[in-house]
Amino acid sequence: YIKRALQMTYSYVFLDEFQDTTDIQYSFVKECFLGSNAKVTAVGDNKQRIMVWAGAVRTIFGDFCTEFEPDGVRLTMNHRSAPRLVALQKAMYASLKENSAEIVVSDKWNECDGEISLIIADDEHREAETIAENILDQIRQGTKPNDICILCKQLPYNYVPAIIKELEG
Repeated sequence: YIKRALQMTYSYVFLDEFQDTTDIQYSFVKECFLGSNAKVTAVGDNKQRIMVWAGAVRTIFGDFCTEFEPDGVRLTMNHRSAPRLVALQKAMYASLKENSAEIVVSDKWNECDGEISLIIADDEHREAETIAENILDQIRQGTKPNDICILCKQLPYNYVPAIIKELEG
């Protein structure tokens, strides 16, 4: 009854951040919608997968393609990232020997828009010092503190206290 009610209620199912889907979540979607008339759309990016430690299925896109047989569409337009950030992303993919789809930057950006820094440090203390110095330099040059953002792939709680300590000093 529940499966039928779900299928009658949802003719469209949109699965966002699909790269982080667990086996239990995927089993639920399959049980409810595989073979139904629902249009199931899965959207995500393997390069943004952050939940493998929590059980995200590494083969989720292949599994979905095999079982749901979707029409695949690759999105290559990056509307959010300035050209310099996209260039760094491509360089990082190359350094990791990962294939990267040809990413196209939105024409809303100028070629030189964006500012990005890649810091390679011997330890978290030197990294925190460098980041704090950079932040303080930007503020002295007129950048508003709320216009500064630090992106950290994992474990920000390992870095934030050291950076705050440096900024307070």
